[in-house]
Amino acid sequence: MVLLAFGLLFLVLGYFGFKNYKTKQQLDTVLLRQKLRKTQLNPHFLFNALQSIQNFIHKNDKEKSGSYLASYSKLIRLVLEKSDENFITVEDDKLALESYLNLQELNHNSSFAYTINIEDSVDEDFDRLPTLITQPFVENAVLHGLKNIADGSINVRYYKKNGFLYVSITDNGNGFETSKEDSKTLHKSMSMGIIKEQLKNLNRTSKSFNGDIHIESSSTGTQVTLSFTAA
Repeated sequence: MVLLAFGLLFLVLGYFGFKNYKTKQQLDTVLLRQKLRKTQLNPHFLFNALQSIQNFIHKNDKEKSGSYLASYSKLIRLVLEKSDENFITVEDDKLALESYLNLQELNHNSSFAYTINIEDSVDEDFDRLPTLITQPFVENAVLHGLKNIADGSINVRYYKKNGFLYVSITDNGNGFETSKEDSKTLHKSMSMGIIKEQLKNLNRTSKSFNGDIHIESSSTGTQVTLSFTAA
């Protein structure tokens, strides 16, 4: 009887321990998604974009104000709709980056140009990657890599190789010293810790998924390469 009682107690404790673990996992996921949403919807960036759009409206430039308002609404919609999902299609990720870069171009008076290319090896409606993981790297390129660069350029490329989906983000900016300890996190606005936390969470919870980040930087620019197995 004593052994039976201990056995039942052990099962009960194990059950509640497991429930507590699952609840903590779910809470951690919710908190992470909130952090990611804050990264995407940077108040300073949104305010500047709205102010710039307002200037075009005051100038009665209907074409530009309409174009930038469309980019603004697309970006907000995508972030709000997709930030609660673990993965996003390449098509939606590209749309988010286009909207974001279009607005950043406006904020920086077209001081840089950008291209976004999806190679034929990628099925943009089917292939997926972690939700909006690319935007912080593009933000870092705009705000820090291309700072004080007259003819800045950012090139984003989606491609597949040996079963991996890759996204490369290249700029012709100032770069940074990879030997410095603080360069490992690039810049605070990169929210690198949140991105690593996102990948760690997905690597743990999605058995078929694995994600990695590789960064190369020099005085002539920086290239960030994100790689993912099938999501």
